[in-house]
Amino acid sequence: MTDQEARLRTRMKEIISDPEFPVLTAAVGVLKDGKVAFADALGWKQLGGQAATGDTKYRIASISKLVTAIGVWQLIEQGKIDPNRDVSDYLGFSLRNPAWPQVPVTVKMLMSHTSSVRDGGIPGSYNIPYGYPISDFFTEGSPYYNPNCWAPAEEVPGMYFTYCNMNYCLLGTVVEAVTGQRFDKYMREHIFNPLGLTCSYHVASMAEEVQNQVGTLYRKLN
Repeated sequence: MTDQEARLRTRMKEIISDPEFPVLTAAVGVLKDGKVAFADALGWKQLGGQAATGDTKYRIASISKLVTAIGVWQLIEQGKIDPNRDVSDYLGFSLRNPAWPQVPVTVKMLMSHTSSVRDGGIPGSYNIPYGYPISDFFTEGSPYYNPNCWAPAEEVPGMYFTYCNMNYCLLGTVVEAVTGQRFDKYMREHIFNPLGLTCSYHVASMAEEVQNQVGTLYRKLN
């Protein structure tokens, strides 16, 4: 182990053992000249169980939006998606802010969180159970309609920024519409496999030995 690697590991130990904000595990990867120069993890993959290693896989939460954007831009480069086109043309239903029905919501607006769509301030409000279309989130009278799914009426789509998970749920639906493939399968075939990455938007689709490398996701309750 080099001096630099030793200092990096020391700093990682300091981070995960911070008495005010302790964390279960931390992982660091360093690339040099296009190659992995250092990869390691400290802490626990499972609380009271297996220790984390450089091969431990982590759920990356909203960083996955960046990866989704890569998939969308790949399709833009292929001419299959127009970033300035009305996203309703791809979704198969009309996505319009009721306060601004004349303003099309575009793919670019979804990608930049300026669509005026918002999660509505309800935890998990962008989740719809299997078997229900995403349009139910925006359809009044549906069991999953959220009356707060749009920004305040004075905010014009394209001019108002609000970070919103649903924007990227909609982009995943656009990918499915233009490719005819389920989103996680498209991303695995066209993004992850060509890069040699063993990861997925759907953990259960990975091989069992790969699933066993995934760190357990915990939520602090107190």
